[in-house]
Amino acid sequence: MHLCNYPKCYNPDHVKTGTSGDNNNQKIEEGRQKHTPKKVGDHNLRDPYDYNKLLEIAKNRCEISTKGEWLYRGSSTNTGYPKIMIDGELKTFSKLILANKLGKKYEEIRITRHILPDGSPGQKHDLNPDHLHDGTRSDNANDEAKDLTKEQVTFIREEAAKSISKKGDAGKFDIEMGQKLDISKNTVRQIRLGLTYKPYHDGSSISGTIEGQPILQLDLKGNLIREYSSVREAVTINGFKSDSSIYNVCEGRETSYKGFWWEYKE
Repeated sequence: MHLCNYPKCYNPDHVKTGTSGDNNNQKIEEGRQKHTPKKVGDHNLRDPYDYNKLLEIAKNRCEISTKGEWLYRGSSTNTGYPKIMIDGELKTFSKLILANKLGKKYEEIRITRHILPDGSPGQKHDLNPDHLHDGTRSDNANDEAKDLTKEQVTFIREEAAKSISKKGDAGKFDIEMGQKLDISKNTVRQIRLGLTYKPYHDGSSISGTIEGQPILQLDLKGNLIREYSSVREAVTINGFKSDSSIYNVCEGRETSYKGFWWEYKE
């Protein structure tokens, strides 16, 4: 901090230590900067369990569709889920609403399913609490893939086996197959890895391992540390917040996570 108010001054008698906040307060006190009170808006919520307040904010930010959906108007993340700031932490809006609706902790909600009253899948930016249900990634993939035929699901798995030969191929395959069949790349990945259970109208089904595919945790030199029955087990045991980064490493989109290499067990 420059007591002489001249940043380029190097006189040791004119400087002292301080924080950015101290520096800003000094500028305001000396009239070099106008003080503008910080506006406290709903994005600075301090109580994440004020359910009525959450619903009021949600409605104010949404358009109500003819189906009764509360469609969020603002920007969303690359996953399609709207976010809201709570105590300085960005949280998934739909998970926060669902947690309050069910009387659970936010961390207990794995993922929100969006189901309309007629049973059809809803949109990810729908915040109507009546349309939100607790679920898994596999549930969402099944909801989206419900109109796929058994032949299409089999086709995805057969093409994946032929097309994916090295790291990095998986992500490209998921995107291209998703565009071809007009479904999300995440749905393709769930089908490709056998994580979904897909019932068909004729009563038959293609089932994968619901609990997930076994994965290996290795150090960055390739030494095995531990084997897990699924990504979910690895996340739970290690206390990680998200499983998406482990999936990204397994599929070659990231080089490491938490200082480890992760890969699917052959």
